Amino acid sequence: NNTLKDVFDYEPVQKDWKPEYESLLMGIQACMWTEFCNKPEDVDYLLFPRLAALAEVAWTPTGTKDWSGFLKRMDVYNIWRKKGLFMPVRCIISSKR
Repeated sequence: NNTLKDVFDYEPVQKDWKPEYESLLMGIQACMWTEFCNKPEDVDYLLFPRLAALAEVAWTPTGTKDWSGFLKRMDVYNIWRKKGLFMPVRCIISSKR
């Protein structure tokens, strides 16, 4: 199980790559295995804020990530969420028609 810090510290461009390989990287992705998730809240607990950390990895230039700044931004997010000013959205598509 990856901690929030593990996800934040991930560098998609590996140190042993040849310089010309970096331009071939098209993006990053995350997987969520749900065999131990019994309800949507379990998935939310495991994904957030890890997904926010992965987004930070994706859009922050190599070597410029700021762990303390990220934690402060997550604190602000959590304050808004607790006040009910942030509405999480979940798209549920039924296969039954």
